Amino acid sequence: LSSGIYQFPTEFKLGASYPNPFNPVTNFLIEIAQASEVEINIYDIRGRKIDSIFTGYLPRGIYDMSWNASNFSSGIYFISMHFDYKVLTQKVTLVK
Repeated sequence: LSSGIYQFPTEFKLGASYPNPFNPVTNFLIEIAQASEVEINIYDIRGRKIDSIFTGYLPRGIYDMSWNASNFSSGIYFISMHFDYKVLTQKVTLVK
């Protein structure tokens, strides 16, 4: 049951992707503790930026994000969230 009370995030978080492994879409939540410029990018195993999910300003809150990798081959990729000179990263596996 929901109490109807919404909790604002108190820290920046990059939530675990689901499903993982995935084909072709994976979803994840991000938590923004204070209004910030945010970039969410995808990098390949060699560290090359191969896709951009979001770039822009976000107010404090929780956001549902997804990556559609239908144009990419099977392999290991990294979702990276950049904000306030910090970076959070997680590994995801695309299986086709």
